[in-house]
Amino acid sequence: MKKSLFTFILITISGLIFAQQSIFPENTKISKGKSTLQDSVYLMAFFNADSQHLHYAYSNDARTWVDINNANPVFNAYDDAIWMRDPYLKRVTQHGVTKYHLVHTWGWDNPSVFHWESTDLIHWTGTNGGKTTEDGKIAVMDGNNGNGLSKNAWAPEFTYVQEVDSFYIYWSSDRGDGYLRHFYCTTRDWKTFSPSKLFFDPGYTNIDMTILKYKELYYAFYKAEGVQAGKIRVAISKNLNPAIQRFSGTTDVLPGYTTPSEGPEVFKSIGENKWYLYWDKFVGDNGVSYATSDNPSILAGWSIIPDIQIANPTKVKHGSVEIISSDELTTILNFYNVKTTVILPTSDLSAQSWKYTITTPALNWYSSDFNDSGWATGNGGFGSVGTPSARIGTQWTNDDIWIRNSFNPGSLTADELNRLTIKIFYDEGAEVYINGILALTVTGYLTGYVLKDLSIEAKSSILNNSINSIAVHCHQTTGGQFIDVGIQTVTPLIISELPKYNEDSFNIFPSPALDKLSVTSSFNLIGSNVKITDTNGAQVFNCQGTNDVDVSFLKSGVYIFTLITKDNKRYSKSFVKQ
Repeated sequence: MKKSLFTFILITISGLIFAQQSIFPENTKISKGKSTLQDSVYLMAFFNADSQHLHYAYSNDARTWVDINNANPVFNAYDDAIWMRDPYLKRVTQHGVTKYHLVHTWGWDNPSVFHWESTDLIHWTGTNGGKTTEDGKIAVMDGNNGNGLSKNAWAPEFTYVQEVDSFYIYWSSDRGDGYLRHFYCTTRDWKTFSPSKLFFDPGYTNIDMTILKYKELYYAFYKAEGVQAGKIRVAISKNLNPAIQRFSGTTDVLPGYTTPSEGPEVFKSIGENKWYLYWDKFVGDNGVSYATSDNPSILAGWSIIPDIQIANPTKVKHGSVEIISSDELTTILNFYNVKTTVILPTSDLSAQSWKYTITTPALNWYSSDFNDSGWATGNGGFGSVGTPSARIGTQWTNDDIWIRNSFNPGSLTADELNRLTIKIFYDEGAEVYINGILALTVTGYLTGYVLKDLSIEAKSSILNNSINSIAVHCHQTTGGQFIDVGIQTVTPLIISELPKYNEDSFNIFPSPALDKLSVTSSFNLIGSNVKITDTNGAQVFNCQGTNDVDVSFLKSGVYIFTLITKDNKRYSKSFVKQ
């Protein structure tokens, strides 16, 4: 997490909202051949440059990542207004019970962190079983009960030490002098906590600590600030308890690497004696980069993986990686992965025309038969320049705006109608009406689009193959302002089997691709064939196997690249065409 105010940059790539969806047609399944099927996958939990909430992506090789839930959030800490940054997710078995624990920052200036628990990575509760924002709150730097006092508690993580049956929770805080240090507390049950105390202070501001235990030592990777700004360093200790031994050391783990970096994370490779280190290139929201090591005790022995060989999740920011089973991933995909049918588009990818007024209209302004011919016509979204992540189509700078539009849903089934959602980005509160019936009320503000359910009454009013009306009011008090609304229906895509990856090495890069894809493999490509399909399984290209494949003719979007060897083994990866 950066010390200065985070600047949001909206990077729109046509079709990227569906980038790397987990939609695999039948012809991408891989025959077993002589390979060993991989039963574990990597799950990345992170926040998004446009959305301060929990996002997921998965990977079979820790290089090519596939967005889950169409790059939409999977959890919001029960409040869309919370800046849910720097999520850290790990599985812990304690007293014979296995749970996933999630901790994360609560915005820029708050002395509390959040903690949630789950058994399926889908449904989250506080330790008390509650499902409200307060149920997940842990006050760690509020000055009460022996705690330190600070305005913030950034990038919390934890390590469970089985020998003492305790969780060590650590984060960085500013005690009022503009100098951030790492603090910690302990807990055995996530209900009672020891008072927060100083954990690590190398003599300069340091944030974003993550800890790896390798053999008998703990390695604490962190971001250095001040004179060492933007460098990832490592400190070492034999014990997490500072009363026994405190972390010490300032070794630069990536000497010669000059890109400003933060949010380091370390995770072990599946099935091999190798570790991955990745970090957030926070300037300009440039995603994350990776390095590998066969021996983390060689502190500066990390080998950087070229960015061109990495396909990152959409607009990925600081997060963590956990290894889960294929069955767990299938459950997650079946819950989140859906086919999206847009009924009324939003203006994030292309401007949509609306009727609007900034003068208080008649009381029946939201009725389906209201005459809005006297209103102005403008493109969405409506707002002020400088509002984070907002794509402005029409300037709106006063306190209130009313907008109207119409849509024809076509022939929706009862199930599709029931699954209708409103896609909305609001700053600040808004009311949405469908055919004159209140469909949604929201308060506060967002920094990106979210999906919201419609009221039952509004859904019931929608007529198939007919013109329906939508009317929206947005109110502004201070700061940035924006409103954009759309309607879509989502249908679950049931996945009975995940595509399996062969044990042989195979990769394609870059993604997004512009003119060509490069292919690397541990086997000879002579005699192989390449087939490229869209996400519906329709073939769009084929050629003989080669190290460079021309994709310049493809339209922007997401595709499946399948390599078929001469002995009929199949290797499949998704990629984005820019």
